Amino acid sequence: MPGENPRLTWLNGKAPQDGSYVLYWMDRAQRAEANHALELATFMADRYEKPVLVVLRIGGEEPPITRRQATFMAEGLCELAGTLAERGIGFRVLPMAQEKTFREMLDKALIAVTDVGYLRYHRERRGWLGDNAPCPAVAVDTDCLVPVTAASEKAEYAARTIRPKINRQLDDFLKPLTERRPAKAFSGISLPDGIEPGDNHAIAEAAGNEGPEPVDWITGGHAQAADRLTKFLAHDLAAYDEERPDPNAARVSMLSPYLRFGQISPLEIALKARDAKADSASFLEELVVRRELAANWCHYRDGYDSYEALPDWARATLEKHRGDARNPGYTAAEMEEAKTGDEAWNAAMRQMKATGYLHNHLRMYWAKQILRWASSPQYALSTIMALNNRYFLDGGDHNSFANNLWTLGLHDRPFQENAVYGTVRPMTRSGLERKFDVKAYIRSVD
Repeated sequence: MPGENPRLTWLNGKAPQDGSYVLYWMDRAQRAEANHALELATFMADRYEKPVLVVLRIGGEEPPITRRQATFMAEGLCELAGTLAERGIGFRVLPMAQEKTFREMLDKALIAVTDVGYLRYHRERRGWLGDNAPCPAVAVDTDCLVPVTAASEKAEYAARTIRPKINRQLDDFLKPLTERRPAKAFSGISLPDGIEPGDNHAIAEAAGNEGPEPVDWITGGHAQAADRLTKFLAHDLAAYDEERPDPNAARVSMLSPYLRFGQISPLEIALKARDAKADSASFLEELVVRRELAANWCHYRDGYDSYEALPDWARATLEKHRGDARNPGYTAAEMEEAKTGDEAWNAAMRQMKATGYLHNHLRMYWAKQILRWASSPQYALSTIMALNNRYFLDGGDHNSFANNLWTLGLHDRPFQENAVYGTVRPMTRSGLERKFDVKAYIRSVD
């Protein structure tokens, strides 16, 4: 077995059995490229002269994968299936409901590997694997540059507290990962039927088959993600600092849906950004510090999506202003239908419903206005989360939950006191207009 590695968490203390393959239960990291979990499975397989089998299970996610996300996910899985086949690795996609089938596959494993996600259902899956695998089971953190448990042993207060902890270790982890083809190809081993990787309808059905229709402006998969990254670094990174706040300029990478489904590694992104000609410091701050702060939050706080998890000062000030008049005030249904008096907000709501995307600055404004209009902070948070997870392609990951709570003060500090917001940071329409041409944005949506 490999020596001590901060990316690894052993899930049980069992000894290797006389299995037919090393099984990698792929969960968060749906890619073959720069995937530490897949490379560990390959290393183990070569040591014991066995092939590698990758199994992806769909269903039981919290929140459920929407039909919109299922299509994006299926596009990535279709590409993944081809890449794994080229490397001689077996692959099956199974509904989570077929537990008996998966147990039978697990019973034939020499060693079981999985990857680390930071939400409750990810933790439950790792716990189940450790308890039920008849062989050693190990989880590999391949979704953070600095593994979440290596970065900190507790839930951090803000970016300023986790930044130095990450930066002290970053060079140790910011290293290319060698991708290897298993010495023994997966062949001659009978496997149960599964979902065709590119069958978005079957994937959506296994996941829950709810939510909005798919979109056609973006395609899932590692190749598409890598192409977007290359174009962003070549054409937009140099202007990222200056023009990033302007939705009309579109100086953004559009990589968040790919990161959401693990179709591209943050390691690959960071290495290429570091080697780019333009200054990548601000971009890497978002990719590494801010994103991994969100991972830290969800990993260490079981109630990462609850109002009660907010900092004491934020809850105190919001409760103090709970009775403030909402003028105007809107219901969740009125907001979802984009029927407010703020045309910029309505345009943002229409865009996210139609495309599953919203520029980050508009996304913050969108959420802050819901806090201002909703009848209570709890109602605001539930509305923000429901709409975020229903419409956004990247909804439902650790970034979503942490950033939703940021609206109400998480990872932030008190500001000057205002009605409704109290000392939670406000965002105003006038502030929006100082940053970019709001009317031009509204025209672009309509």
